[in-house]
Amino acid sequence: RRRVGRGGVATEASKAKIRFGFESLQLHRMYATCDSTNIGSARVLAKIGMRNEGLSLQDKKIRGIWRDSLHFAILKEEWQQLQHMPADAQSK
Repeated sequence: RRRVGRGGVATEASKAKIRFGFESLQLHRMYATCDSTNIGSARVLAKIGMRNEGLSLQDKKIRGIWRDSLHFAILKEEWQQLQHMPADAQSK
């Protein structure tokens, strides 16, 4: 059984979602958001090839507190290029 947290589960699940979106659903672009303080989620999104497209200030109210969100995205052509790169080159 794999441990959750730094065990790669979120990265593998995110890669699978991206692959499904581009291969099965034939999407052109995919995007994701995460709380600006969630460093782990931002790291996963960057690791799977998504680029940080910006920051929305106080766009969500969670438990009575306004929170900021980071926005990430990837185009199908960018994802396809990543599929032809060695795994160690993708994270650079």
